[in-house]
Amino acid sequence: MGHDNENSNPEIARTSLRYGISVLLVVALVSITLNLVTLPFAQVANEISETYAIDDVKFSLLIGVFFAIPITLMSVAGGWLSDRLSRRNLLMIAIVAWTVGGIWTALAPSYEQMAAARMLVAAAVGIKFPLTMTWINDAFPAHQRARAIGALFVVLNIGPATSAAIAGMVLQGAEENVFSWLPMVPGLAPWRTGLLVLALLAVVPLPFLALLKDARRGQAEGPANGKTAATRSYPIWIIGALVVSAALLGLADTATLGWLPAVLKRQYDYSAEQVGFTFALIVMTAGIAGPLLAGFLDDRLHKRYGLIASLVTCGIACALCAPLIAAFAQPSAYILVGALLVSGVISVMAMTVAYVAIQSLLSADTRGAGTGLAHALENLSRAAAPTIVASVALLYTQAPGDGLGMGVATVCVAIYLVNCVLYAGLTLNLVRRKRRTAMAGAPEPAGSSGIQ
Repeated sequence: MGHDNENSNPEIARTSLRYGISVLLVVALVSITLNLVTLPFAQVANEISETYAIDDVKFSLLIGVFFAIPITLMSVAGGWLSDRLSRRNLLMIAIVAWTVGGIWTALAPSYEQMAAARMLVAAAVGIKFPLTMTWINDAFPAHQRARAIGALFVVLNIGPATSAAIAGMVLQGAEENVFSWLPMVPGLAPWRTGLLVLALLAVVPLPFLALLKDARRGQAEGPANGKTAATRSYPIWIIGALVVSAALLGLADTATLGWLPAVLKRQYDYSAEQVGFTFALIVMTAGIAGPLLAGFLDDRLHKRYGLIASLVTCGIACALCAPLIAAFAQPSAYILVGALLVSGVISVMAMTVAYVAIQSLLSADTRGAGTGLAHALENLSRAAAPTIVASVALLYTQAPGDGLGMGVATVCVAIYLVNCVLYAGLTLNLVRRKRRTAMAGAPEPAGSSGIQ
């Protein structure tokens, strides 16, 4: 297989590693500059509401429904396209599209046009995830993929903080007329100037992206028709179960973080400053340590035990998170914060490994569509998380903090226990399949061993 050829030839291995790192760095740059188009929008919420004379409900549509629906739909469509067309070219088109959408957002003369501009940005954003995930998957051999995807998840997790800092400086500069020399700026309101400059910065990755080739590892490793052993050997329900489990992990993550500030205020009487510091500490710790731990563990375990090791890792992670997340139901804030620091790292690790496992089961010609579908389902589950928690919390109205902490604990513990059952069932099924394959003397399917 391609993996063995790289290991036996040091020059090929070095070339492959350089290519993989180049792809990873460019994708990271794309993610950071994309945040410059999407994140600052909420930072100028008051100015936008005053300009168009809209209330909070109409503004919420710009950051909610008008954004979420195109992202969800285009995650699937973008994944399907990435299986058939050049991912480099598609990503370049997406960058141009969200840059145009960002400029349109800054200059939109009406609320309706701004809504259309936001939907254009969202559609382009939806394409990015399946493109970048499958490209990184193909840029690295199987025994290095988890670390590469882990590094991408670190960028996705901490990139918004970097972009928010840059956006803050640009918006402040716009207030001070720093960009008055630009031809389109004179006469624009400062908030429009800031959004315009940030949108123009989104094209920075284009020349670097143009220099990369779109190498598809699966085409070299699989049969001539592009179908890999994963497609022939694993039924769709196994891949479907992994996709559902990843979506459930996303739901639990949003249920935890989405309501954490409110729980800290209501149940533990935290001040706004304490809430902000605690939230940032948990998110940054989980966002950095979780993916790195996933990459370190999964690459080593996958090399020796294959996909089964990934499933066992996810199952153990969910089993550990269930009792930790139950800390939402107890009275000590220190215990809760400590538990969330640990469970945050473990849950993000599980999410990273889950996506690595999904990638390993998908064939080269379905990997984009499958990844896009998984991401779309995860987005839908995350969108439903706050409402589910709030509904369950109504059952605990006599509990401290209006029962919100109990609601988070109930929902998340249930999710982690369900995932434990899912991963245990999948692991047992794959172990039995591996034994039957060994007894029959047939070669192991891709994904069941360290070579893929």
